[in-house]
Amino acid sequence: MKLLFALLLISQYAHSSSIFNININDYGGANATQQAAIDTVVRDLEAKVRAELPDADVSTYLNSTSNALMMAGKGTGTDYANNFDVFVTGINAGVGIDTGGQSLNSFLKGDADIDNVRGAGIQGAVMVGANVGRFIKKENWGLIKPKNLDVFMHAFQYNYDTRDDDSLFRSRMTNFGFHARYRLHQGKKLMDYNLLRWGGVKLHTGYQYAKMNLLLENNFNEDVSSSGFSGTFEALARADVDVTTHSIPIEVSTDLQLLYFLTLYTGVGADISLGRATAVSNLSNSDLTISGGGITASGTASLNLGDRGKPSLTQLRGFFGAQINILNFKLFAQLDQSFIHDLYGLSFGARFAY
Repeated sequence: MKLLFALLLISQYAHSSSIFNININDYGGANATQQAAIDTVVRDLEAKVRAELPDADVSTYLNSTSNALMMAGKGTGTDYANNFDVFVTGINAGVGIDTGGQSLNSFLKGDADIDNVRGAGIQGAVMVGANVGRFIKKENWGLIKPKNLDVFMHAFQYNYDTRDDDSLFRSRMTNFGFHARYRLHQGKKLMDYNLLRWGGVKLHTGYQYAKMNLLLENNFNEDVSSSGFSGTFEALARADVDVTTHSIPIEVSTDLQLLYFLTLYTGVGADISLGRATAVSNLSNSDLTISGGGITASGTASLNLGDRGKPSLTQLRGFFGAQINILNFKLFAQLDQSFIHDLYGLSFGARFAY
């Protein structure tokens, strides 16, 4: 597996001169013509290595990946569609993506250019929620009516490793959080027998933490020849990407239940997000050889994937979801779209509400 393929999760792809460089320290007594031939070999070696590396503007994809990781958690930690009496529980998954200026429609049609994707993030969640009124019997708790207040907690951890002869890809993902939902309006029946029911208006807030660490290792073994000179480069490249986000969402949602079996919901949200994203890289076991015509040149190679990024402080978004109801069992899918960035989130899962 190539390093480029592993970085598909987080980066855009282009080839830049500042990521990987070879510097010749000693031309071994070569004349001007021979030095030009050696330089050509160096450029060819650099091009072959860079073809397997991400864009040099590492901070761009670190910022975008931070936003995408934050967006991947939307819809996984609270409930927009169920006015449950006692509790709800379920398992969810979400993915966020910064499309790099491409429309969602282009992805749905299969016309999007994956090379322009700036970042992506993944989250999962095991969620449980309960109605506070079941535990606090007071009619009013200050300005709060406990029967209208629901609280939720969620957490998830996922590790993945894959290795082949040339590379290693390791991912570590952790997220957790809690939410509160207040039913500003309980909704009402719009048709007899609840064939059509409005679910009211709900206010949501909470805290979400997400962490994603990617460790990428790739063995390079490249060789080129030009004008009587041959060059060989061997090394183990290592890149370590670490992204952490803290997000506080504030959301308003409403929903509509049709014929018991289908619930549609929508809403708007604002997120306040903090965090950091870092990338570090290095080369080990590096061996560079350039020779020809009795001349041996020596040099050093450098790899620079190091940089820092962070999520946008504020995010405004809208969301829409659909849920299939099979008695107490629920299956849902939700789409979030940022009003500020080219950022989308898709979450889906199953729930049991009582």
